[in-house]
Amino acid sequence: STVEVNPLSKKELAFSEYKKVPLAVIDGQHVIESDAIMDLVRGWKTSDTPSADELKWRDWANKKLVVSLPPNLYRSLSESW
Repeated sequence: STVEVNPLSKKELAFSEYKKVPLAVIDGQHVIESDAIMDLVRGWKTSDTPSADELKWRDWANKKLVVSLPPNLYRSLSESW
Protein backbone atom coordinates (compact mmCIF):
# COMPACT_ATOMS: atom_id res chain seq x y z
CA SER A 1 0.00 0.00 0.00
CA THR A 2 1.01 3.62 -0.43
CA VAL A 3 1.06 6.18 2.37
CA GLU A 4 1.01 9.90 1.63
CA VAL A 5 3.46 11.59 4.02
CA ASN A 6 2.76 15.10 5.30
CA PRO A 7 6.00 16.99 4.48
CA LEU A 8 5.72 19.17 7.59
CA SER A 9 4.82 16.76 10.38
CA LYS A 10 6.04 13.45 8.86
CA LYS A 11 3.98 11.68 11.53
CA GLU A 12 3.32 8.87 9.06
CA LEU A 13 6.99 7.88 9.45
CA ALA A 14 6.70 7.34 13.23
CA PHE A 15 7.33 3.60 12.74
CA SER A 16 10.83 4.23 11.36
CA GLU A 17 14.05 5.75 12.65
CA TYR A 18 14.60 7.20 9.16
CA LYS A 19 12.50 10.37 8.91
CA LYS A 20 12.96 11.34 5.28
CA VAL A 21 11.22 10.32 2.09
CA PRO A 22 11.32 8.34 -0.04
CA LEU A 23 11.13 5.30 2.18
CA ALA A 24 9.72 1.98 1.06
CA VAL A 25 9.06 -1.01 3.28
CA ILE A 26 9.47 -4.06 1.10
CA ASP A 27 9.23 -7.53 2.65
CA GLY A 28 9.81 -5.92 6.06
CA GLN A 29 13.02 -4.22 4.98
CA HIS A 30 13.31 -0.42 4.89
CA VAL A 31 14.65 0.72 1.53
CA ILE A 32 15.68 4.36 1.27
CA GLU A 33 16.74 6.57 -1.63
CA SER A 34 14.86 6.79 -4.91
CA ASP A 35 17.46 4.97 -6.97
CA ALA A 36 17.56 1.96 -4.63
CA ILE A 37 13.75 1.74 -4.61
CA MET A 38 13.57 2.08 -8.40
CA ASP A 39 16.26 -0.57 -8.90
CA LEU A 40 14.43 -3.00 -6.62
CA VAL A 41 11.04 -2.46 -8.28
CA ARG A 42 12.64 -2.52 -11.73
CA GLY A 43 14.21 -5.89 -10.90
CA TRP A 44 10.73 -7.35 -10.39
CA LYS A 45 9.66 -6.22 -13.86
CA THR A 46 12.72 -6.91 -16.00
CA SER A 47 16.27 -8.15 -15.88
CA ASP A 48 17.40 -5.45 -18.34
CA THR A 49 19.75 -2.75 -17.16
CA PRO A 50 18.41 0.82 -17.10
CA SER A 51 18.55 2.61 -20.44
CA ALA A 52 20.67 5.70 -21.00
CA ASP A 53 17.45 7.75 -21.15
CA GLU A 54 16.25 6.39 -17.81
CA LEU A 55 19.62 7.11 -16.20
CA LYS A 56 19.55 10.64 -17.64
CA TRP A 57 16.14 11.31 -16.06
CA ARG A 58 17.17 9.78 -12.73
CA ASP A 59 20.25 12.01 -12.71
CA TRP A 60 18.10 15.07 -13.48
CA ALA A 61 15.65 14.18 -10.70
CA ASN A 62 18.45 13.65 -8.17
CA LYS A 63 20.42 16.79 -9.08
CA LYS A 64 17.76 19.31 -10.15
CA LEU A 65 14.28 18.34 -9.00
CA VAL A 66 15.18 17.24 -5.48
CA VAL A 67 17.00 20.47 -4.66
CA SER A 68 14.14 22.63 -5.91
CA LEU A 69 11.43 20.94 -3.83
CA PRO A 70 12.34 21.93 -0.24
CA PRO A 71 12.14 25.70 -0.80
CA ASN A 72 8.66 25.14 -2.22
CA LEU A 73 7.45 22.80 0.55
CA TYR A 74 8.78 24.25 3.79
CA ARG A 75 8.19 27.65 5.32
CA SER A 76 11.48 27.75 7.23
CA LEU A 77 14.83 25.95 7.50
CA SER A 78 13.84 24.33 10.82
CA GLU A 79 10.72 22.77 9.22
CA SER A 80 12.90 21.01 6.67
CA TRP A 81 14.68 18.95 9.32
